[in-house]
Amino acid sequence: MTVTVYTKKGCSTCTQARRWLQQKGVSFTERELFEAPLSADEIQAMLGERPASELLSTKSPRFKALGLAGKALTDAERIQWMAQELYLIRRPTFRVGTDLIIGLDKTRLEAAIPSPRTPR
Repeated sequence: MTVTVYTKKGCSTCTQARRWLQQKGVSFTERELFEAPLSADEIQAMLGERPASELLSTKSPRFKALGLAGKALTDAERIQWMAQELYLIRRPTFRVGTDLIIGLDKTRLEAAIPSPRTPR
């Protein structure tokens, strides 16, 4: 099973997520969003059928500074904003197989990630 975690340097929750995965012995790929930005197409693919509002960080100071608070945005507009302003993507975000887990939700992660096998 492939596990990818989308992070930002300096994000304390992203650091916690990385440590948690390492402590659990989970093999994962990390994609630092500011070193390898997501395109609008990648964000759309990541979301699948989920609404873009789930991934959009409306609590981000950048969201308010851009004047987006209170605006009625379509999913396509939300995705374009996230592709242009990476601070608007909630993190950490995990791709576990085909499942998308937004935020460090350890309960959902434990359910989605099989325990590493111990050698006999």
